[in-house]
Amino acid sequence: MTQLSLLAHDGRTRQTSTNDEYDVYAGRPRGGREPRDVPIGAPGWLGNSHPLDRTCPRCRVWHTPEESHALFHADFLGRVGTDAAFRAAVLALATRRIGCPGCVTGAPLCHVRVIVDWIERVRCA
Repeated sequence: MTQLSLLAHDGRTRQTSTNDEYDVYAGRPRGGREPRDVPIGAPGWLGNSHPLDRTCPRCRVWHTPEESHALFHADFLGRVGTDAAFRAAVLALATRRIGCPGCVTGAPLCHVRVIVDWIERVRCA
């Protein structure tokens, strides 16, 4: 299991908050762009398309944390299942520290937790 906030590299993916150092930015892209429209590897490519602080541009509603998390989870699993380049890029994060300004380290509904858990599951399979 990934240990959150532990920053030493030992071959495991890390989830960090913005108060910690991180290697990969997992927040939303600047300028209101959709994360799925950002080139893989560019800032924002791992962001959650379903914000909590405004009307969701995709769903046209305000989401609860639970809704936002579930929608990101479904989007993420769909994309890693159908987009080989995205899947490979996510797997390449296996030893990186992933940080998101909207996430609190260890928060159960952080979208970064979805990414980290998926990487861990695939690496252990």
